Amino acid sequence: MLSAHVGNWETAGNLLKGRITPTINIVMLDAEVENIKKYMDLSTGGSRFRVIAIKDDLSHIISIRNALVNNEFVAIHADRYLEGAKYIEMDFLGRKAKFPYGPFVIASKFDAPVTFVFAAKDGKYSYHLSATKPIEAKMKPEQIARLYVQELERKVKAFPEQWFNYFNFFQ
Repeated sequence: MLSAHVGNWETAGNLLKGRITPTINIVMLDAEVENIKKYMDLSTGGSRFRVIAIKDDLSHIISIRNALVNNEFVAIHADRYLEGAKYIEMDFLGRKAKFPYGPFVIASKFDAPVTFVFAAKDGKYSYHLSATKPIEAKMKPEQIARLYVQELERKVKAFPEQWFNYFNFFQ
């Protein structure tokens, strides 16, 4: 599952509790893992997800593979490019923007369906959960990125105040 910093994935997971049986693995930067775990423990009594930390030794790739082999879900945010990392430049909201290349390579290389998922608040007590039809055909990373960016653009336009990207995103 490729997602973005739109809406709230933890709330989405709580809304899905009991509706899906596979474990959901969230791939995130190693530096963020402890802070997220502490916050989730304090605010919700603990995360409903298993966290796969991105590490310099690339051990997260093995963890992602193992999760997929066990028929578990793997969710990766693909809207934050970090300086120095490989990226793919795409047209987004009428401007050039850098997207991290890694999530699209992972989506392309592993033999698993890929879907784009989002959860945004659409009312005082309701959320809009969405997922695209899974991509099951083998595609190149650039093809997946193009489809992802098109869907992300639709979601950001629909929920502009819920896209949490606080860094220099555009060129």
